[in-house]
Amino acid sequence: MTPGLILVKALRFIICVTVAAAFAGLCALSFKERWLGARILGVAYFAVAILSATGAVRTFIPERRHPSLGELEAQGRITTEEHEGTRAIAIEEFEDEGSCYLIELRDGSTLCLRGQYLYDYEGGEDADGSPQPRRFPNTRFQVKGDRDTGMIWDLICLGEAFEPVLTIPAEWDPALGEDIPDGEIVTAYTFDQLIESKGRLPKSATEV
Repeated sequence: MTPGLILVKALRFIICVTVAAAFAGLCALSFKERWLGARILGVAYFAVAILSATGAVRTFIPERRHPSLGELEAQGRITTEEHEGTRAIAIEEFEDEGSCYLIELRDGSTLCLRGQYLYDYEGGEDADGSPQPRRFPNTRFQVKGDRDTGMIWDLICLGEAFEPVLTIPAEWDPALGEDIPDGEIVTAYTFDQLIESKGRLPKSATEV
């Protein structure tokens, strides 16, 4: 912790303690009064005092830092799976859940990838308005995931990008894929069955 950060935390602690003490005093004075309005104010003063005291305590509690991808790889927690994609179905985004793709793999199975991280691979325009080519779905790609949680940390495209053969509306019913986690393999149906059904298949798509 740098000296500047220590100073900032110390000032925050002093301010929080001062505010907590002041409102605790006001709370005590208010509860000495008999009229209802003063007691209601006392409750409000008490709440502010508690919040300020909590802020003072949290000032020096170390913030939880999430490990980086490099740190997880050094710990042996990251698995890298390489896939070859042949076809893909895109599923329109529902609310803010992110994009979703069902990708047919070379071995005949279907991989489901879903999440906002896929935005970076779909092409369009960057922050400066410059056009960016589509990178995913891709004929060859790697998925880096957390061995313990299953969370996908990185998607590396190594082959040629291609367009989905089908886009399924977000209002599909029943919603195939709704319960399929990011990174899950669909085994119960072939990719052609998924295309023919246009998403209208039971939700047990990951069951053998």
